[in-house]
Amino acid sequence: MHPFYTLTRTGRARSTCYLRALLLLLAATFSAQAQTGGVGIGTTAPDASAALDVSSSSKGLLLPRLSRTQRDAIAAPATGLTIYNTDTNKLNTWNGTSWEEALGTVPTVVANPTVSFAYTGAVQTYTVPRPRS
Repeated sequence: MHPFYTLTRTGRARSTCYLRALLLLLAATFSAQAQTGGVGIGTTAPDASAALDVSSSSKGLLLPRLSRTQRDAIAAPATGLTIYNTDTNKLNTWNGTSWEEALGTVPTVVANPTVSFAYTGAVQTYTVPRPRS
């Protein structure tokens, strides 16, 4: 006899069918929960704090490349959305209100500036300027 007919004929077989379906559902649930961790590309053990963990010693990450017009046409961009702007050749990130260059110009830091002090014999106060940020 075909197993389908056996499962539908008796109450015990019907209970077995329900039990199998329940076990299959539970197994699928646990499997789905295991998939909610991070996704790894180039790694079998993605970092637990990352949604996406990309690992490579010979390749980089290529973000979507859009012109300013294409970027501005994105409907309701999510805060933190990042693209490569082909008009400016810079990364742009949406801050929730406007697009910003993710990596702007870096201020020049003077390492070891030369400062001269003249000794007059009296108490003197010197103010050291803070570095610009």
